[in-house]
Amino acid sequence: MGGTQMNPITVIFSRSVYSLEVRGFGAFYCPGTMGSVRAFNAIGHEVELAIPQITHPDDCGADEVTGIIHSVLQFPGGIKSLLIDPPGPAEFPVLGTTGHITSNLAHFLVETRPPTAMSCLTGDELLDQ
Repeated sequence: MGGTQMNPITVIFSRSVYSLEVRGFGAFYCPGTMGSVRAFNAIGHEVELAIPQITHPDDCGADEVTGIIHSVLQFPGGIKSLLIDPPGPAEFPVLGTTGHITSNLAHFLVETRPPTAMSCLTGDELLDQ
């Protein structure tokens, strides 16, 4: 996502994933909004809404621009898809000129469900198969 691309991004995983973290790298306006990350399970229900946070708040100096935002999703079950709304605004003041939001997204995840007690499948685990 960069330049003029400010539409939501849909991410669909080929199978459910776990322990998901989404990071944005680029230029983000500190007083602006940081967007959102919506997670959906295998049957399409929204299971979590995460608001990205500024990773290094002390980086928001005189220019009010930071370089990294992140979201850590807490949902313990499988995540099948994401809907990522971009940060904003797309243009913002930077030291007497106009800055533009830029972002490259990365995600970090666990592909298999973490072990559960006695390795018994639960309802969520059966749906994830």
